[in-house]
Amino acid sequence: MLRVVILLGLATSLGFGQIDKLGRDPLGISVTLVTKVADTCGNNIIDAALLKQDIEVKLRVDGIKITDETPSQLWGVVNCAHLNSDGERLVSAIYVSLCLRQVVLVSRELKTVGLGTTWNQDNVYVCGLRQKCDQLIRNAMRDFADGFVNDYLEMNPKN
Repeated sequence: MLRVVILLGLATSLGFGQIDKLGRDPLGISVTLVTKVADTCGNNIIDAALLKQDIEVKLRVDGIKITDETPSQLWGVVNCAHLNSDGERLVSAIYVSLCLRQVVLVSRELKTVGLGTTWNQDNVYVCGLRQKCDQLIRNAMRDFADGFVNDYLEMNPKN
């Protein structure tokens, strides 16, 4: 899996070493959190609002500020393909992704900017009839959120 870790230009909220109201040492970054669950997943795989809540709680605990006031967007995406027999779902292939999209320069003249993916983790999972697909997706997103925080800290050490 190719992973590009640039993490530039994230909006700052509190700097390293500054303690927030809850006594945490925040990472000093802010992101807008967006979650999308494809229509192909149907209504029974996972609730997008619950997924967003899971990711948001995880990121906030780790010191990342969630706000709509920054162009840096962390996207949680779920897409599904189902194998059915007589109208009953037998197995599902579930694509889960968490990616950071940021404003990037598109031209050398520094005149054209766009939104580009600067960090990504994704995977495809198989969920059988008797498995709880929602728990599989929620665990994957939490793991990806951990990966995001760890990669951010690796590229931006607090020292």
